[in-house]
Amino acid sequence: MEYFFIMLITLVYYIIGFFVVWRISKRTKKKWVVGLLIFIVAVLPIWDWLLGIIVYYPACLIVPKVAVYETAETDGIYYKGIHDYIYELERQTNDQPLPERIRVGSLYDDFGKGYQYAESRVVEKHDSMDHRKSIPPVYYRCTPLPKDAKKPAFQPTSCIPIDQPTSHFMVKVSEINFGTTTVEVKKIIDRTTSKLMAEYNGVVRSSSHIGFPFFFWFYRPSGSLDYIYCPAEQYINGVPVHFHDFEYTVLKPKI
Repeated sequence: MEYFFIMLITLVYYIIGFFVVWRISKRTKKKWVVGLLIFIVAVLPIWDWLLGIIVYYPACLIVPKVAVYETAETDGIYYKGIHDYIYELERQTNDQPLPERIRVGSLYDDFGKGYQYAESRVVEKHDSMDHRKSIPPVYYRCTPLPKDAKKPAFQPTSCIPIDQPTSHFMVKVSEINFGTTTVEVKKIIDRTTSKLMAEYNGVVRSSSHIGFPFFFWFYRPSGSLDYIYCPAEQYINGVPVHFHDFEYTVLKPKI
């Protein structure tokens, strides 16, 4: 149904668009004006997809880089530019404190790896409908809580605001968007020395899995996005490493 809607609005758009161009062409003798209107009508529904294609392939030749200069063991990790939003879970019991209901990004993944805490610079708040609201930057620290035997897959956490992060190591992520293509840069830094320990630069292109780019910037069907990564996969010491879990290769939890 969603795909039918995409094709319907695309068809209606082109019918109206080229009708407008035809009417204007009857009123002007300037061919460049008509040509410009045709270009705008043709490109508007796919401008972000087209820009993404134009940027993606050249970027794949010059951007990708995966390098580890130094590794370390740590109790926790501080994140900046990722895990930078909070949301509040529904109250499970009447006396459940707020810190146990606060989630910061997906920091709970760190605790499955064995870290004792995770910190992040938060700049957004999400509600139950995934609406986003910018907030003044605030630091949060999350620590794991004992798991409920009835929900072994769920990792409870306690997340509280703090004055400053304490971890010696920072995972810093930055992104630049070009239509449907994003250039991602992840740097792992020793905060005590400002030394760059590792870096992972990659390019990601999002698309519809059925190949319809029309009005992708305006309406993205739920569950229809594919992501193409460059580099697709890297190996470090024979172990596959991806952009999203790169820090776990560099920063090992203390035993």
